[in-house]
Amino acid sequence: MPRYTAYAVFDESGDPGKNKGASRHLVVAAIVCDNLEPLRKAVMRVRRTLPKSLRGKAEMRAFETPEAARPVLASLAKLDARIYAAVVDKRRVSERNPIALLTIAYAACTSAALQTEDGIIATIDRPFTDARQRQTVLVAMADAAEELDKRLIVVMDDSQHEKALQAADVVAWALFQRHERNNEEFYQVIQARISDVLMLP
Repeated sequence: MPRYTAYAVFDESGDPGKNKGASRHLVVAAIVCDNLEPLRKAVMRVRRTLPKSLRGKAEMRAFETPEAARPVLASLAKLDARIYAAVVDKRRVSERNPIALLTIAYAACTSAALQTEDGIIATIDRPFTDARQRQTVLVAMADAAEELDKRLIVVMDDSQHEKALQAADVVAWALFQRHERNNEEFYQVIQARISDVLMLP
């Protein structure tokens, strides 16, 4: 019977485009743990402390509610969780296709997350509205697992439904702040939980 030793949630921060005004960096981050429920509870606890105007939002996104990012990260820092990420410096890569850039980042992050696991059941937010584009990302993640001879199941869900994805959003944003803004404030909260950050290229 296939063995899956961990669960993971993936999300990204920054944008994959290279047009004028686009971010320099694209970050894909994954939180790997034995159980997603503590991630969900961490998000829900923080949501209850937000002002009423923010509690009414369908989901908590770090760039919209940065005041909520620190307590979520502080909760994650206390959990038995491992954080992996791939950071693409778009000025240093020749690839200009946004889908290809996102695919590269998800594949690299998947490889990093699988290094110490027999297999992972991964949940990702639906990255595109186009089914063919989504399939490109899924195939790249599957290929990354196959290269390592590791097992991988990928589930796509909506971050409004799967609260653990909102925790991944906060982590990706914290890493984005570090690399894009040179802001270490949020990164330092979870630094002890970060297992690997791949810089691409």
